[in-house]
Amino acid sequence: MNFREEATTVFKQIHDSSAWQSSSKSGPGSTLSATARLRAELPNLFYTLGIRTLVDVPCGTAEWITTITNDLDWYHGSDIVPDLVEAAKARVKRNNHTFSVLDIVSDVPPQADAIFCRDCLVHLPFEAGLKAIENFKASGSTYLLTTTFTHLEENKDTTIGPWRPLNLQIKPFDFPPPERIVFDRPTTPNDPYADKAIGVWRLADL
Repeated sequence: MNFREEATTVFKQIHDSSAWQSSSKSGPGSTLSATARLRAELPNLFYTLGIRTLVDVPCGTAEWITTITNDLDWYHGSDIVPDLVEAAKARVKRNNHTFSVLDIVSDVPPQADAIFCRDCLVHLPFEAGLKAIENFKASGSTYLLTTTFTHLEENKDTTIGPWRPLNLQIKPFDFPPPERIVFDRPTTPNDPYADKAIGVWRLADL
């Protein structure tokens, strides 16, 4: 079984079984309450960086993010699970919003001002994550906005599916410091993952 087949099977099983036990089929981190901080801050980031076109991978059902993308020239959401893509297509009927099935490890995404990749690399083995980043670079897009845990001191490898935090500034990724940081999680006392953020990098620098 190749990566595409295995990843499609794993994430489809998670979707079909509601294994993430969340009101959103995309997982507990994709509810409106969990994304309140991002929804408040990302539009200003898009404006400041001149981001008018956005590729969102994986998009899941694209519930929360499409509350802030209507003013973009183009939003394109992609996911490896066909059922999620079909659900997003059925729910979001806008001329400037399109969707497709895509495997970020095997496929090069469409070119855009920015690629938004939240809560994805944390579910992939190192090798797959590094291949995805090469595909992002090959897209010709300008920025990568992706999940990183800024205080994590050691990254651990995983298989396809299980979650763990990743700091993209340490091995095996070794990204430079991000141009900007948008912290992801609602402010909660004693949150062990308070350092979770969306880091912003120019793909040409990676």
